[in-house]
Formats: sequence, structure tokens, C-alpha cells
Amino acid sequence: MRGRPGRTEAMMSADSRPPTAVDLARAFGLVVRELRREHGMTQKELAAAVGVHRTYIGAIERGERNPSIKCIARLARGFEVPYLDLPIRMCAQADELIVTDDDGTTPSTWHVPSGRHTSQAPT
Repeated sequence: MRGRPGRTEAMMSADSRPPTAVDLARAFGLVVRELRREHGMTQKELAAAVGVHRTYIGAIERGERNPSIKCIARLARGFEVPYLDLPIRMCAQADELIVTDDDGTTPSTWHVPSGRHTSQAPT
């Protein structure tokens, strides 16, 4: 038997879901690409500044890799932005992502009011 709906369920509509790890990786990648372009850097230049291979930067930008906290800190230094700026921008980007329901047909947008983010999925 199911108990009372949790706070997350109460805030989400029936046709939306929280972002998955794949959604968040894609959102982070879009943030990295946007910052790189704002700074007029190539992937190769960013990779050199961060100390990784350029193909790793491309994989991050495509959402195929999940960088470590250490790598995120190095990316922030490479962009000359505060460390927390990257995860904050990722959360804002994730709010804008269009995601599909489990059946893959109905597009919906995940948004938690008041800018609060949660990793809990509805049960």
C-alpha cells in the first residue's frame, strides 16, 4: 500500500518527471559548451587549460561523460568563474530541458517551484 504522496509528488504534475542522470549530464554539457563559446575558446584550448584531452571536453559537451568534482573545479578555473557557478547553471539548464515520459511520446518539462531541485523520483 502506498502512503501519503511526498513533497516531490505534490509539486510535480502527473505528466512530468524529474531529470535523469542523462538529462543532467546533457544539461551540464550544454553549460560547458555555452561557457566555452562565450570565452571564445576551442575544445582544444579548453582542454589544455583544464589538463584533459580535447575528446573528453567534447564528450562532456555531448553529455556522454560525467566529470568528477575535481574536473568541474578545473573547468571553473579554466572559465574563470566561481566553482558553484557550473552546477547552478546546470540546474537552470535542466529546468529548461524538454524530457519525454516513459513511453517516449508525451513531452513534458520538469520544474520544481521556487527554484528547488530534488533527485527524488515519484514513487
